[in-house]
Amino acid sequence: MAHENEGDWGEYRRLILAELTRLSDGISEVKGQIGALHSSELAAIKSQIAVLQFKSGLWGFAAGAIPGAAAILYAAMKP
Repeated sequence: MAHENEGDWGEYRRLILAELTRLSDGISEVKGQIGALHSSELAAIKSQIAVLQFKSGLWGFAAGAIPGAAAILYAAMKP
C-alpha cells in the first residue's frame, strides 16, 4: 500500500517540477525582454509621459477657467 502512494506522489512531483520549470523559463523570458529595453528608450518614454502630463494640465486649467470666467462676467454684468 505504501508503494502505491509513492507512485502517485512520484507522478505528482514530476508534474509540479515540470510546471515550476515552465514558469521559471517564462520568468527568464520576461527578464530578457525587460533587459532589452535600453535606457534611451526608457528616457524617451518618460519624456513623452511628461509632455502628456503638461498638456493634460493645460487642458484641465482651460476647462476650469472658461466656466469660471463666464461666471465672473455674469456676476459683474448682473444689475
